[in-house]
Parts: sequence; C-alpha cells; structure tokens
Amino acid sequence: MRAVVVREYGGPEVLRLADLPEPEPGPGEVTVTVRFAGVNFTDVRNRIGDGLGVVPFVPGVEVAGTVRRVGDGVTGLSPGQPVAP
Repeated sequence: MRAVVVREYGGPEVLRLADLPEPEPGPGEVTVTVRFAGVNFTDVRNRIGDGLGVVPFVPGVEVAGTVRRVGDGVTGLSPGQPVAP
C-alpha cells in the first residue's frame, strides 16, 4: 500500500510517500481500504512531536472506505462493507 509516513518529528517537509506492506488484522480488528483520509490538528501535533504519535507513523486519524479483511472474533462487519471508523 502507498502511504504518507512520518519517520522523524518536524514540519511538513518530514512527510514522505512510501510503499508499505498491507497490514493484517489481529483478533477483534479489521483492516480498511481507505478511500478518503482526513488530516487534522491531532496529526499535526503528532508530526511535530507534541502529541501521542511515536515515529514512525502514518498520519490520518480520520478515514472512510471499505472493510478489506476482518480478524478473528469480529462480528457485524464484513469485507466490502463501507465504513467511516
């Protein structure tokens, strides 16, 4: 998957586009194929080192898309279902 990654704290210049492996859901988790991602002030604070983000991380705490895969124990969600977690 292609994602923007923050590998060090700083300004917008630390944002880097990277190819990452597709994540796999653990028990009780789902993975989402992201159609839209919102970057908000929480992401900015994480990027500058004034939040809870620990480098490296992928910003975008607001997303909308479809369920890609479900982990063990997940009920009520299925692949292809639209979500905005």
